[in-house]
Amino acid sequence: MNYRFPFDPIQRSRYVESLVMQGDKRHYYRFRFAKFYGGIVTADAVGCNLLCAYCWNYSRNLNLTTSGDFYSPIEVAKKLQAISEKNNCTQFRVSGAEPILGRTSALHLAEVIRLVDGHFIIETNGVAIGHDVSLLDLLKPLKCHIRLNYPKEMIQSRSRRSQEPWERPFIINFKQSMQYERRRSLLALPL
Repeated sequence: MNYRFPFDPIQRSRYVESLVMQGDKRHYYRFRFAKFYGGIVTADAVGCNLLCAYCWNYSRNLNLTTSGDFYSPIEVAKKLQAISEKNNCTQFRVSGAEPILGRTSALHLAEVIRLVDGHFIIETNGVAIGHDVSLLDLLKPLKCHIRLNYPKEMIQSRSRRSQEPWERPFIINFKQSMQYERRRSLLALPL
């Protein structure tokens, strides 16, 4: 993809998902324990639909195939469970990338969450879910919380993306969906 700025994050989501997903396998570069959230087991992935200049994983998300390998949901779950047992921790997350770029990555994530024995925190910018709110249906029955990382002021001032897509109603759709879901099985934790 030619990275001309500004760009459409939905179009980039589709493109990035085509690179970081191979069937049901997703590209990850590291599995680790982190002290965030009082202790959490983390699968570090690559692939984001935004290119935020402040992102700690910017270079990996710009060069998607430089390190790591593709893992199926069961392989990811086994790695996470092993780290969980070693560190006596039952919280999990995917970090370093946007975990939900579209339906394929959302299905992969949902299966990982279903397979791990613990609580999952989904850190997302909400773009794909806001664009296709049916993706929330994949997450409803699962033991997870969604943390919506949408610092609008930072994104508008530092992201190398188009202003126009954020004018579209999908962010509003996501927020409205999350208000509904908050009363059901998911919790949005905006910054």
